[in-house]
Amino acid sequence: MGDINARVNSPPDGSSRHVNFLPLYVGLAVTVSAGLVMAFFWFSPYAWSRKLRGLEMRIESLEASNRRYASQLEGRGQDLAAIRDRMELSERDAGRLRAENRDIAARLSQAMKSSQELRSKLAASEDTMRESNQSLSQMQPQARHVQAENDKQRNEINNLREQNRQLEADTALLRQLQHAMPQMEDLLSRSLSKYLQMQRLPYVNAVVTLDERQGLTIALHGTVKTPSGKEDAADKARSFFYEQRLPVINEIQIDPGL
Repeated sequence: MGDINARVNSPPDGSSRHVNFLPLYVGLAVTVSAGLVMAFFWFSPYAWSRKLRGLEMRIESLEASNRRYASQLEGRGQDLAAIRDRMELSERDAGRLRAENRDIAARLSQAMKSSQELRSKLAASEDTMRESNQSLSQMQPQARHVQAENDKQRNEINNLREQNRQLEADTALLRQLQHAMPQMEDLLSRSLSKYLQMQRLPYVNAVVTLDERQGLTIALHGTVKTPSGKEDAADKARSFFYEQRLPVINEIQIDPGL
């Protein structure tokens, strides 16, 4: 080794020169020692325990967040279930009231026809009674017979009048039953308004109208911030009744300052 170093480092004039490798060996030893120390601390159980503890804390934090989100989702699911139940109840009540209204309308129409027939019969009976009275004055020999017929017709008239009064009472009762329709409209209006306010439309109110010819009609009032919010309110009002073709009168005002 010394010969090789001497030959490699010998000057051109042939004289020998000594080369010192001690600093190189010392630097190499220090570098290796520092790497061993870093490897020891990096792979030591204490370092790994700190890393594991950090991972456990992150896992616990994620689990707590998941539990919180699950609780929030469960609460919203319960609210949606309650809204669906109220919607189903409202739809059943609306269907029942529509059926009752149709039945009431049919009975009212029949009662009006019967009342007209009774009025016609009453008018005809009165005409007959007047004619009988005239004939009675002209036909004295047959006065008793005519009087008996007249009394019979009078009894029939009284019976017809009693029937007419009964029909008028039934008609008044049917009209009172029709007054229950506004209560159903008010219930549907309040339910839809509350549903829209829960859907981030706090300044929007709804008015629901039930009609035999037009069916169910929705009118929206209030204010929103953007035109898209106005259209969203109409779409959500239709989805409340699960019918996308319902007529909606959208009178919502747009106020960008909300």
